[in-house]
Amino acid sequence: MYQVFQNLKEWQKIAKNITCWFYLLTSPPYALYEKPQADMQALVRGGVTAITYCGGYCTQFADLQKYLVMRWSIDPNRDAEKMVKEFVDFKFGPAANLMMEFIKDVEKNRRDLRGVQVSSEYSSIPVESKRLVRWQKLFDRMEKITAKNKKYFNEVRMVRSAVDAWSLLFYS
Repeated sequence: MYQVFQNLKEWQKIAKNITCWFYLLTSPPYALYEKPQADMQALVRGGVTAITYCGGYCTQFADLQKYLVMRWSIDPNRDAEKMVKEFVDFKFGPAANLMMEFIKDVEKNRRDLRGVQVSSEYSSIPVESKRLVRWQKLFDRMEKITAKNKKYFNEVRMVRSAVDAWSLLFYS
């Protein structure tokens, strides 16, 4: 991001308005809110006055990421965790607290693995088996909590599909 920031500073010298095409490409398990918010804040510091958003490629959290980027386009300093919680409360209902626990741990996994080499920018970031087991148990609990509400149950299942895939990818 440093080179992008330096380039934006140069553009500020000759342009009144700077629009940036913001790609939110994150390798699963995702950078859901910490890194994207830091990127948005850097763009504003670099003089960006408008963004065109492209991303949301992670099926399980595309709607959350779009929501956050749109809110940060108004104020990039909004409390990310608070916005995630509001969104998760709405989308996952009675399973919201467990989903927040999962999301926070996904962010922690990404932080724990900073500097770990993957084969390309788009490769999956490794997840320890004990973490995947913990996540599977969280989703078992979320499914049980939402079993009688098809809407919430289906939302939980959509996110769980990523955890199931990671389990197969890393440990099959």
